[in-house]
Amino acid sequence: MITGYAENGKVLYCRTYFDKDYWNESQDYLESDFWPFLIMHFGEKKARPSDLDNLVASLHTLVQSFEAECSSGYFQGAEA
Repeated sequence: MITGYAENGKVLYCRTYFDKDYWNESQDYLESDFWPFLIMHFGEKKARPSDLDNLVASLHTLVQSFEAECSSGYFQGAEA
């Protein structure tokens, strides 16, 4: 699973079933040595959002997470 990227997509961060063989506590993700052999997209295909759209969406998510209420005994957002 591709979990992120760096250098404008030249470096892919991936998680696989086999990561446990190479895992260390200081690194959350492993850089992929090769392009994944299979890529699958889940969900409706959409046009690529602009940088501004991504910024607005991320700020909206930040505000929503800050306003999250207590759930199952766990404080979230500003209450946390």
